[in-house]
Amino acid sequence: MSEFDVWTYLEDFLLHFRNLIEFLGSESPRNDDLHILTICKLMNFPEPANLDKLHEKGKKLRAKYEPSNAKGGGRISQYLQHCTKKRIDAKKWEIGTMSNEIEPLLIDIEAGLGPDTGILKLVPPIGHLTLRAFGSPVCFEFIEDDKNNEKGLA
Repeated sequence: MSEFDVWTYLEDFLLHFRNLIEFLGSESPRNDDLHILTICKLMNFPEPANLDKLHEKGKKLRAKYEPSNAKGGGRISQYLQHCTKKRIDAKKWEIGTMSNEIEPLLIDIEAGLGPDTGILKLVPPIGHLTLRAFGSPVCFEFIEDDKNNEKGLA
């Protein structure tokens, strides 16, 4: 795996982790945000019995990984949203710990929304991204998979 790959996977993980802790733990979501406390009403399905417990756990994760400047800063968002001086500060991201902390919440949510409940239906993937050079260092190209995988690239 190249250094480029490592940085790409780290940024991807952090972006999705941050989205999840915002979904699970934001205390003041905007009107157009998807949020654990509002998605059930939006999607017209029953709230899980442990909704408040999930939100409390989400708030703790959000406080830990999105601390205010007064509480030491170092928020994931400071490293991802836009170019800031904070982005050049070295930081060791404990990916294993972060994954282990959020996984139980995701398992609980999936148990309440999974295929066995009939609430959400599985959606098959429609394609994948591949890296290809097109006169620039890196260009993302979307390749749609067909049934026979004739368009897939090796």
